[in-house]
Amino acid sequence: ATDAIAIEIRSPSTVTLTVADATLSAIGCAGGGSYQSTTLRLAADGDLDVTRLSSYTSNDTSVAVLQDDGYTVRVLGVGPGSATISAYGNVASVAVTVEDAVVTPELVARVVTSLDAAGAEQSYTSEADVGYLYVYARYANGDAHMLDDAELSVEVLAPDTLAYSLTSDGRHRLSIVPDALAASCYDDLLSVQLVACNGSLPAVAPPLELDLPSPVALRALGLSVEVLAPSGSFARSGALSSRPPMSGTISSAFVQMSDGSDKDMSSDARVTLTSSEPACVAAAANLTASTHFWAVEGGGCTSVSLTAIFTLGAWQENATATVYIARPKALTVSAAVWPSCSSSDATTLYTLGCASPVVRQRVQFSAAYELEADLASYALSGTVTLSHSDVTLDPSNLEAVSGVTIYKGASSGAASLGVTLVGEAAQRSLAISDDALSLSAISPSVATTLITTHRIAVSATFSGQASISCTYSDSDVRENLGFSAIADVASFSVDAAYGAIMSVDADGTLTALDTHWAQAPVAVTNACDGGEVDEVSLYVNPTASPGQLDLGEASQAPLQPGNGSLEVKLWWDLSETYSGACGEKPIETIAAFFLYHSAQLDATAVTSTWKPHDGSFQGTVATVAQPNDAPDAATGYDAWAKVVYADIVKGSFDGTDWSLINPANVTLDLREGTTSGTVGLALEVNCGGEPQTLPSGLTPYSYELPFTTSWNVVAPPGSRRRRLVEATVQAHHRPRRLSGDVHGDVNGDGLTDTGDITAVVNYFKAPDTIDLDSFSANQRLWLDANRDGSYANAGDVLYAARAYAGSTAYPVFGALACPISASEPLVVTATSYSAGQSALGGVAVAVEVAYAQPVTWQLSRGSALSD
Repeated sequence: ATDAIAIEIRSPSTVTLTVADATLSAIGCAGGGSYQSTTLRLAADGDLDVTRLSSYTSNDTSVAVLQDDGYTVRVLGVGPGSATISAYGNVASVAVTVEDAVVTPELVARVVTSLDAAGAEQSYTSEADVGYLYVYARYANGDAHMLDDAELSVEVLAPDTLAYSLTSDGRHRLSIVPDALAASCYDDLLSVQLVACNGSLPAVAPPLELDLPSPVALRALGLSVEVLAPSGSFARSGALSSRPPMSGTISSAFVQMSDGSDKDMSSDARVTLTSSEPACVAAAANLTASTHFWAVEGGGCTSVSLTAIFTLGAWQENATATVYIARPKALTVSAAVWPSCSSSDATTLYTLGCASPVVRQRVQFSAAYELEADLASYALSGTVTLSHSDVTLDPSNLEAVSGVTIYKGASSGAASLGVTLVGEAAQRSLAISDDALSLSAISPSVATTLITTHRIAVSATFSGQASISCTYSDSDVRENLGFSAIADVASFSVDAAYGAIMSVDADGTLTALDTHWAQAPVAVTNACDGGEVDEVSLYVNPTASPGQLDLGEASQAPLQPGNGSLEVKLWWDLSETYSGACGEKPIETIAAFFLYHSAQLDATAVTSTWKPHDGSFQGTVATVAQPNDAPDAATGYDAWAKVVYADIVKGSFDGTDWSLINPANVTLDLREGTTSGTVGLALEVNCGGEPQTLPSGLTPYSYELPFTTSWNVVAPPGSRRRRLVEATVQAHHRPRRLSGDVHGDVNGDGLTDTGDITAVVNYFKAPDTIDLDSFSANQRLWLDANRDGSYANAGDVLYAARAYAGSTAYPVFGALACPISASEPLVVTATSYSAGQSALGGVAVAVEVAYAQPVTWQLSRGSALSD
């Protein structure tokens, strides 16, 4: 937003410098050395006062000087003669004459307590009021001017009433003396005269009226605290959670004044204190002290009277208040079963379960206190810190377990804990029994999904004696009850049918060994009652390790078909592939093959969610749910969906930083009647121009995982979780090198794979490296995959990725033979191949015909497509 302000610059046409009195006479006494002063005024264009906008000089400072107090500019006479006073730049001047003719001043003095636009006022109605002295001189010739504070001599005539001081800036300050009596304006309290005449001129007394109220009565005395405790006493022990203070103050000390106001004397030296028993509660001399009364160690009283004596001049009154001493009323010791349970009172401690050696119940002791005083309304209670140095503990037939509060019985019989605190003692007794609380029930629980390791939680219930029943959490069972191991409470086992899926140790820690498509059970047996066997179930779904593949969801069952469809997340971690098989060369191209059985599933969509380039994907991606080819029968599958990532090394992504990712998902429909099946995932990556496969080596062709529509129930794995394939299948995954023309083979290695896509990308990025003379005709053909006459451009990268993914074909046109007669046809043959070099049927081909000279052709698209 903008705004404009109009500024008009004006300069005065006339400037006039004047003084109130151009002749300054000697004051009061001949030779006194003091002369009159006068005010200076600078006016512009008539009567506009601009005095404060300029500075001024005197041409003869032995005659007159200038004084500026920030408000008024004055000319002061110094000695007889004439001086010219000029404004800055000599824009105006005025002459001033100083003469030795003596004029006798009449001093007019006033004391002002407030000054505002309405005028000056004097009001002394309390000891807090303060005023300042103002004096001006008046002469018989009609002259008058204000006197500077430094020109005055001030004497206090009534020091018992009026206090005088000179402030840091030289002002005369007047205040009321404490206990001052009222004074009328006819009482001379102050004398003022000129310093210059050495007292030869008469002094004046400014009128002062002190309308001060007189004390009438005392208000009730208030204490900050009524109950104290001396140092070293039970009530002041640091073991107590809450304690009375050792000292206090007079919090309310008011005098009722004759004008109806209350005078606050809470910090006034005129209020003195005494104690009825200073050996028990001592008192300060007066209320100026920071602490007014305090309990004395060793005092034997229960209460004292404090007397406050108020003195205001001749008026004196007393007020009293009672201070009480706190004392112990009760000290008690309690015992509760630890860890706590619903039956918390520890009258008898039993053994727990069937452990050997026996495990005894544990007890936690606590102590509480109550304080009292002679003040009926006073009560203070709290807890005692048993570990405090003021506390002495005396355990009998008890062994400490943790700190000073938790114990267990040493042996069968009576037991107790005694507590002593600053002369007060208490004890709690209990019985130690060899009878057992039986392990009546266990309750195991586990997480929903086992990914790496997880410990089974076991809560336990012990009961059977005196209607006691205590249920403890897993942490209490393992850490607080005293069992040497969880085996004293429960044992764990995994059925052999699930032994390849997970294992469990004696501590109840589960370890995931392999992925399972449904829930797997664990048996938890009561260590004291083998007839109680509880089963807990969970999903076993470990994540892929570096260099491995994975399928499905990260929690619960990996594959969760429902409502007639199945969505499968594809996972891989290429960190070990990069550092191992790739020799730390950037991974440049990725082709993923998701395999399934068409009788069970039908792929409907492949979506890519990978965004390695600062939150986006900037390379070339081809996702194909229904490619134009099918996996080799030797893989055991007859359908697949593909996703190809090409030109991925760019921008912020250099192809070297890998971790577990979920870059793509496949959505499939379940065929009618399908309740279970198997899917697989294989990966081909290219680094440094060399293709690498995952799974690697002579492992199965793909990472396989069964699925079931009953994935949310307990179900054992099949007899074979992974289909192990012969080396010939792996050989199919890495196609056999061919000696003839291989369709799509750009790098001339006799194969069509990610190496050819990588080669097109690298030539696209560095076209100067293309040496067509070193390429075979077949290589040149696929280097211009989109047949636009330009080698290795962006269109060729896209076409190569789409062809390898199976969304389009590798087309090959047969040789053309020109007709030798009008009746002879021109036959154009186009054969489309898949990446696996299989000829594809049902591929439509369009031919564009151009004529070099006018001819008549009858064009036909043919009657059928070749199979």
